[in-house]
Amino acid sequence: MTALRFTELLIELSRDNFMDELQRNDRYPAKSIGKVNGLLDYIHQNYPHKITSHQIESVFEGNYDYLNRCFKRMTGQSITRYVNQVRIKHAKELIETTDLTFGEIGYLTGLNDPYYFSKVFKKYVGMPPSQFAKRIMEDNFR
Repeated sequence: MTALRFTELLIELSRDNFMDELQRNDRYPAKSIGKVNGLLDYIHQNYPHKITSHQIESVFEGNYDYLNRCFKRMTGQSITRYVNQVRIKHAKELIETTDLTFGEIGYLTGLNDPYYFSKVFKKYVGMPPSQFAKRIMEDNFR
């Protein structure tokens, strides 16, 4: 869990650095920068829960497609992809540091259906969670 907290701290620091760099660069309007920064915070606070386009529109009082375009322009990826990357990053950390089942890990990371969790995990990591866990165990015994 210490590794998880340390990673969260690094993410927050890198996000702060990212936002400072964006503000120094006059390429993006301040309003867009504020919305993207808010979205990043929202995603990192709410990734264990279902995040829908309607929720994002409601919280950020804007059209989801517009917010997604701003987000992609500034981060290089869509909101959905970023949310899934955050979820999978936390799932990998939980696999490495706990003995939780994959179903429990999926639930804790916002991917409640074990089959969907496995599918998304494989898409982002290149292997199913079981193979990833096996590789971690093998690396730990070396």
